[in-house]
Amino acid sequence: PRARRILSPHFLPQVSLIEMSDDAQVVFERAALSSSLLSFLKGRMNARARSHGNYLLALDAARNILLDDVARRNQVFIIMLSDGAPSDHNAYSISYQEDDDEFYYSLRQPTAFARLHGSRVLTNQKWSTVSQLVQLECVEWVKRVGDLLGRDRVFMGTVAFGPPSENYVVLEKMAAALPRSSFQKLGLSAACLRTALSSLTDSITTLRTEVTPAYTGGGRQLTLRPDILLKGERQSYGECDRIHDGLSWELYIGSKFVHKRRYDPATKRMVDAPFTTSEPVPSWGCAYPEMKKGVAHAMHKFGEGAERVVYQCTEVVSFDGGKTGYCVGPRLVAKSTRFNEYLQTEEFHRDFCRTQGEAEELAQLFNRRLRGGPEWQLHFLPCFVYTIKDGGRYSGRRGVLEILVEEELEGKFTKWNNNTGGVARGSLCDTNRSNGINKTTLGAIEEDDEDYDSDYDSDDYDNYGSASSASADDVPQCFSHFTHYVTAGLKLVCDLQVVG
Repeated sequence: PRARRILSPHFLPQVSLIEMSDDAQVVFERAALSSSLLSFLKGRMNARARSHGNYLLALDAARNILLDDVARRNQVFIIMLSDGAPSDHNAYSISYQEDDDEFYYSLRQPTAFARLHGSRVLTNQKWSTVSQLVQLECVEWVKRVGDLLGRDRVFMGTVAFGPPSENYVVLEKMAAALPRSSFQKLGLSAACLRTALSSLTDSITTLRTEVTPAYTGGGRQLTLRPDILLKGERQSYGECDRIHDGLSWELYIGSKFVHKRRYDPATKRMVDAPFTTSEPVPSWGCAYPEMKKGVAHAMHKFGEGAERVVYQCTEVVSFDGGKTGYCVGPRLVAKSTRFNEYLQTEEFHRDFCRTQGEAEELAQLFNRRLRGGPEWQLHFLPCFVYTIKDGGRYSGRRGVLEILVEEELEGKFTKWNNNTGGVARGSLCDTNRSNGINKTTLGAIEEDDEDYDSDYDSDDYDNYGSASSASADDVPQCFSHFTHYVTAGLKLVCDLQVVG
């Protein structure tokens, strides 16, 4: 099958952590999700709360971090975890300022200003107690951040994790200040805390979905490449067929073919991959020392998804400096980005290779555990990144372009499940009929369906599997469940498309 996505971030989020005490300490700022970050957090699992919890200082530290997001159009998720009411009332003070107008010098009266942590209070609303003033300031902070970044872009999640007798009205009102928010009062139950964080994860998934080009249609945030508008037909060619540069193919031979790489799960990086060694390449290489190797892809796309365009592709050898080439090795398909912004982004295709490589690792483990026959085995297509020199035609001043390539499979792709819980009709798996869960509320990640596998019909997929005995048709859905279980919920391989 092809793994359309492992549900770890596609547009990788950045995480900041602020500790709230007498002061506010930024533990880390805009860190990427990684195993090292997880290890760091596990190392702090025995940390203890200390002294007071001053909300406003922590909120101001968060605002300073969020200022960089004003022009980026990011979605922002804020979670505030507290075990009690704010302690900012202890930092209340009053300052006096006199009117400087000389005309009223004889009538000059000092004006009192309320201050919290030395900063002048900005709210114009009336308050009768210092605790009420602190509450107003916290709620105003949430509203100001919403106005600064856009209230549709900010999700505010407040979590009360402390004795039930504590007063959590400030957390509740902070969450109510924005249209996209949640407030959860958990008591001291660790199980409830885990459930609350899981539900907040669903909200993060929804926010991530809304910034993907598949959700937005790409046009609102990214610039569509003008050179990919023309669509062609599939060309008929076979191994050792001769093709010409500039007619319906573009050939990159010799120095224009920089390298071919694949993702190595063991080292977790891209490594060099060999050129095809199938005959007659070795024989031709010995007989014709002037033979050059390279890659060719069709000039016009034959398919298109939300993120990528799809071309026919083949490895080639040439004996005339790249004017013509002979197709060698298996038939391939090449994928390139639809958007100008990603032409210069090295990680765009490499993330796909990493996803496919990690999915294959999980598939091998699944096959060993299952111990079934060939029809019960899962394998994922290897994919490669070819780097070519296109003279700036597509890559601009950089002059180097990367294309994602995988083997073209004969047959029809069948989509077995999606990331909203839908399962192909006839599959045994069904957990939704009994509990009535509507999975579409969890925020599906919209995926690109290339034309060559766009025969997907929503009528063929539902959330109600049969109760028949298990068969090989149930393997894809079982595999998706297995990936979530074996990684302790860290990964889920879904949106499986299978050729069998």
